[in-house]
Amino acid sequence: MKTIVLEVNTRNQVIFGLSCLRCRVKFKSIDKIFFLLGEVNKKNFYFNDIIKFLNTHGIKVILSNRKNFLSDTRKLRIDSMYTFSFVPVVLIKYKIFHFSSAPIFRYEEGLGSYSDWISTFRALFSLKYYYLAFRAPLGFFMCKILNVLKVTTNCFLIKKNNSIFHKLKYLIIQTITDINSFNFKKGKKYNYINRKHKTLVCINSLEEFYKIQEFGNFIDGALIKLHPRFFKDNFNNFKYKKNLYKGNLTAEELVFAYKIPIVISFESSASVYCSILYNIKCYNIKNYKSLYCKRVDSIFNKFALNKVN
Repeated sequence: MKTIVLEVNTRNQVIFGLSCLRCRVKFKSIDKIFFLLGEVNKKNFYFNDIIKFLNTHGIKVILSNRKNFLSDTRKLRIDSMYTFSFVPVVLIKYKIFHFSSAPIFRYEEGLGSYSDWISTFRALFSLKYYYLAFRAPLGFFMCKILNVLKVTTNCFLIKKNNSIFHKLKYLIIQTITDINSFNFKKGKKYNYINRKHKTLVCINSLEEFYKIQEFGNFIDGALIKLHPRFFKDNFNNFKYKKNLYKGNLTAEELVFAYKIPIVISFESSASVYCSILYNIKCYNIKNYKSLYCKRVDSIFNKFALNKVN
């Protein structure tokens, strides 16, 4: 039986990481999965339901963090590791200290995984993540070295020519289906709204909410999802309460759960991933002041219908 490590911060990362894992390992061969957890913007994300889902497959999930990981695994043999990090320092330390041959597979963390270091630096700097911004060039350089040395291997949904890694696509769909089907059977409600929504609108700020109203009178029939990390105001201070989603599911899971045919977002991976996974109509509202790198721009142009704000 195998022991696997999955480095995750967010719910979407768990889904993509598990899907990448399933490309190589069958659930029935896994005994333990270490969730190497972190937090984003001082926020911890919910995936207890995913842990329970894995438990039903006979997989024991052990929670750890970067500080305690090496001590938690000191007597264990790890078979493979999955990370979203450009430079997974803790996992590399494990390989060195244990003389481990366990491969490290890098799955994507949104469209930032396809960006160049200049665009990433600008984005992080604009969000006032100054330390991460100045670390970005080194991370990109080290990522390429680690790949060349075969310490890490990328496992991304979108290939370099912007074609799709179809096996991973179907496994992401399968993972979302399996988790949410399990939750429905267990009677989990997740604050679902019992009505048919024609549109999912993903916004990062109040300013974006006001701007989205300029594109049509569809708000009353839309499900509004606030970005869990970047929305500046608390949910309770958001005056528009109607059809406001306050649960834990990702945009991709909501499209699956509600069979929503349209997604609208502001420069978000949701419009790209929902288009790829479900072949639905997705609109990306592009800020004319924004500077995409050519790769990310080409991804939006291929998979999302761009509108300029």
